[in-house]
Amino acid sequence: MAENEYGELRKALGELEGEESFTDLVEEYIETRKKLEELVNRIGRVLVENLREVIPDISYSVGWYESGVETLALYADSHSMTVPIEDLGTGRYTPLERIIMGMFPGLIVETPYGIWLDGEEKEKVIEILKRLGGREIKEE
Repeated sequence: MAENEYGELRKALGELEGEESFTDLVEEYIETRKKLEELVNRIGRVLVENLREVIPDISYSVGWYESGVETLALYADSHSMTVPIEDLGTGRYTPLERIIMGMFPGLIVETPYGIWLDGEEKEKVIEILKRLGGREIKEE
């Protein structure tokens, strides 16, 4: 291979001096993804352990069918329901994910089948999340 062709190949692969190669980027992506998955798993474990006093059957997964490892997915058959249309917007029920993400901005939480809390449960969950370091949220 001629020197010029080799130089062009190195340039195409992003392996010029002082630049990361594509494989370096992929390796960093894989390591970051592993670390993120580990963090979301640890967050899920702590959150679920603490919320069980209000939602005994709560469980979690790191990601789910429609999201990746950056998402904490929460499940609870006991609180999955279709909220009657007349109750929407009344404040009678509040989705758990809204409370968690309001108190921990930047944390991505989804409840694929819904986890709805009544007023008393909502207040208990807010107190639990405050103990975990959650910030105050403004009522809508």
